[in-house]
Amino acid sequence: MDEKLNFKPTISINLINFNQSKFLNDAIDSVLNQSYENFELIIIDNGSTDSSKSIIKSYLNDKRIKFLDFNSNDYVTKRLNHSVSVSKGKYI
Repeated sequence: MDEKLNFKPTISINLINFNQSKFLNDAIDSVLNQSYENFELIIIDNGSTDSSKSIIKSYLNDKRIKFLDFNSNDYVTKRLNHSVSVSKGKYI
């Protein structure tokens, strides 16, 4: 029973962004401030032209964060499928 209580699988959280700079800090901080710490946060920027990319880059000192930086806007499903393909977590 103790093994099950100590089991903390890695969770992949995929956050897609397109020109949402005014909400981005809150979204990223919300993930980082969770009590569960065994996660990776994959942030997908889908070709933003606002300050989103610089906001995301300011968080890259946290080794749990991966940044998928795309220069052009494409289908959300295409970007999310790509992020799932690079996810390392047991759960997404």
